[in-house]
Amino acid sequence: LFSSFISALPNVAYEKVLKTEGENQWVNNVQVTAWIIVWIALSSLLQLGASLWRGMPVPTQLLSPSGLASSLTASFSGFTPAVWGVVLLKALNGLLIPATFKYADNILYAYAKPSSIVATTLMSSVLLMALPAPSLMLGVALVVASIALYSSKPKPKAA
Repeated sequence: LFSSFISALPNVAYEKVLKTEGENQWVNNVQVTAWIIVWIALSSLLQLGASLWRGMPVPTQLLSPSGLASSLTASFSGFTPAVWGVVLLKALNGLLIPATFKYADNILYAYAKPSSIVATTLMSSVLLMALPAPSLMLGVALVVASIALYSSKPKPKAA
């Protein structure tokens, strides 16, 4: 119970930030990105300093623009269309999660992950023509039942 509370806490805090009036999320994202760049640059400089301290040669190809471009190209070598598809899906995920928090609520986000697991299970069992394990089917039934209960409206109380 405690671990589920702890795992939901950042989502609730993020939802509050997104729904607070006057907060500009783009500014927050740029600030976080700037700090990440600073930490990556600092880490790279520390690694370079450590290699210089040990007497290792400095990689000069990173100091020229053409060397930097070739090392950047080399870091993407081997990317197949399937890998680019995963990269695209992860980027889309990064856009959809804040949109879910801004225009919906944390409970909808909590149901999105199990719903995607249910959809993936159903599609894979149809495509592979195989039944999933009974424990997985029980989990699917529980997720579907909880979504139905959450989305149902209670009957109005008689006065």
